[in-house]
Amino acid sequence: MEESNPNKQLLLLLLVTTAALQATALHIDKAQVTTPCHAATYLRHISTRAGATLRDSLGCARAATEKAAQVKALAASKQAVDRAAATIIATELERQAHAALQTVLANLEAITNGIAAAGRLSGGQELLEELKGTEITDYAKKRAADAVTDGQALKAEPQIKPAQHGSCKNEDGWRTDLPKAGTATTGTKTTITLLTGKAATPGANPGEALTLCGRGSTGAIAGRSSCTSTHTVNLGLKGGEIFTTAAATATRDNDEATTEYKISIPPTHVPSQKTVDPDLTDIKKLEDAIRSIDKITAQLDLEQIANSAALKATAAKAIGGESASYSDSAIQAQVDSLLKELFGDKAANVKTNLVQGLDNTKPPKAATGGSGEQKLAEIKDPKELSDAQIYYTVTGYIADQEQKKKNQASPSCLTKTSKPEEPPKSADECKKHKTSDACKEGGCEFDEKKEPKCFPKLKNEKKNEKYFLKNLKVSVLQVFSAIALSEFYNFKKFAPFYEIYEIC
Repeated sequence: MEESNPNKQLLLLLLVTTAALQATALHIDKAQVTTPCHAATYLRHISTRAGATLRDSLGCARAATEKAAQVKALAASKQAVDRAAATIIATELERQAHAALQTVLANLEAITNGIAAAGRLSGGQELLEELKGTEITDYAKKRAADAVTDGQALKAEPQIKPAQHGSCKNEDGWRTDLPKAGTATTGTKTTITLLTGKAATPGANPGEALTLCGRGSTGAIAGRSSCTSTHTVNLGLKGGEIFTTAAATATRDNDEATTEYKISIPPTHVPSQKTVDPDLTDIKKLEDAIRSIDKITAQLDLEQIANSAALKATAAKAIGGESASYSDSAIQAQVDSLLKELFGDKAANVKTNLVQGLDNTKPPKAATGGSGEQKLAEIKDPKELSDAQIYYTVTGYIADQEQKKKNQASPSCLTKTSKPEEPPKSADECKKHKTSDACKEGGCEFDEKKEPKCFPKLKNEKKNEKYFLKNLKVSVLQVFSAIALSEFYNFKKFAPFYEIYEIC
């Protein structure tokens, strides 16, 4: 039996713990929730963190989109191989942005619903904080006859006490702090504590909260000492708070993605369990959605993209078909040859040709309407980047057309001394020759060690091979261009996002 490896066990433990802690990413560790304000602050934190994660994810998509647009504009200013290389890089950047937006859109409903749910619960807690001080005011003792006379009746008068600085805020307008104590969470459970309101319990004796008070004399009611049992000559009312609060904790196990929050609220408390259950369900879905979009990243390093396994895998399929793999040595050689042709024999060439190209290229005023001094790598505005790409595409097309006209005006022709190349000899024709001289005169190659000794020349085969590889490269580039065009049209429908959100 294989001995256990402590390092492997530690790594496994860390991976499991990290996965569990992802569920608590929206929560405040060691929070001590004992008041409605504490609960409101906790729930606001959930909303804020979810919004920040959403913004960061969209920012990654925007960053990839901007970089792709910059590289596409650079590609339009290049020729042949350099243009193809830049187009492939831009396509990969667009793929990343597209994938990021697809992930966000797949989870967007759960995120917005969860943020709204946390907001509703937080608002309810802030309202409870202000209402919990509502009370019935004291009514001083007066003659019993007067207490039941029209216009003078003894009253149970409620009094609301709005928060002076706003619910859960201090005099400086800041939210009250949420205390933290205890040990850090293990990540196995997630909890959300809510405060519920319930009716206050009146006192059992005259002079206690929310009771009538009788006595032989009139005046204010300070407590039981101001009242005498069974006396009804003078009556008054001892007021008091009409609500009290109690904590209710919702718990979710993080071991299973399907686990819902569970909470138990007595039927005489508000908000009721049926009120909070749907919101807790939405928060659970929010946590799951945030776990998904939190994995979104954008690889903006052009050297890394050019040398990425994903690019090699795509190139392998473009060359060898759907079932082709870069792990196939024959396919691998062709892919490496293609990428060397596109990006050079070193990844650093990408930095020289593309990264420095973005820094050195300054679209003219005619392209973007700007100063003409801004580097392509510095341009962020989608319209300016689009205008730059169109400008270079149009000017490049015009230059190509002018060159074609020049070529047509002075076509290259064969001279009188030029002779067409003789077709290669077949194997059957060559093997008829038995001597070296006869073989060579017949346009064949001779090798004493081979059988047959006389065989066709390899020159034309090599030319054909070069011709095949050349066409192969063109075919692959056409495939990549088709992919780029497809990704561009698919990606256009997500354009509003990169116009709103900041770069991650």
